[in-house]
Amino acid sequence: MVLTAMILVRSAARPAQTGDGAGDASEQGRIWVTLEIEHRLNEYLPGWERRKDPSVASSEDLLWYYFSGDVRIGLDDAVISSSVGSVPALHFAGSTLEACRRLVAGQAYEYAFTEVDEVIFFERSDDGSVTISSTLDSVLIAVGYGAFVDSVKAFVLSEVAMLTHRHPGLGAHVIVQKLLHEVQSINELG
Repeated sequence: MVLTAMILVRSAARPAQTGDGAGDASEQGRIWVTLEIEHRLNEYLPGWERRKDPSVASSEDLLWYYFSGDVRIGLDDAVISSSVGSVPALHFAGSTLEACRRLVAGQAYEYAFTEVDEVIFFERSDDGSVTISSTLDSVLIAVGYGAFVDSVKAFVLSEVAMLTHRHPGLGAHVIVQKLLHEVQSINELG
């Protein structure tokens, strides 16, 4: 599932403007770009959803053993992408929300892969932008904090919608309800 959210970031070709990534696309120093956060389900490495109804799974099992795949975070030509095939969708979705909470508090956040020794780093720069990097490659992505939060919220809602469409009973699961509540609470972070 691909999530695409339109955001504004600073253009290297023009004088930098301050702000969090919101505003009019015609403003001097800003251009429209696309930040994608994606989780692709791995059809070859079956998660437990192929053996057991996810709506009756324990919370721990649902977070760690269901809906395995890869993640991709991209901004224009800059892309951070895993190829392990075992990143659990709902755990990654919750982790991106945790990254938002930590970043607003001035703390960095690291998403560590469990199957391989790789990490995605989320950090807030002095200018308020969010930088995303990883041990997967040397790519560095920078976006405004507001744009990052908007992209995370849209990604989580889109991922939940796709999974609950495939598994209708999943919408009532405590983990899914918690993710939806957390998306709403991110609005209050500022």
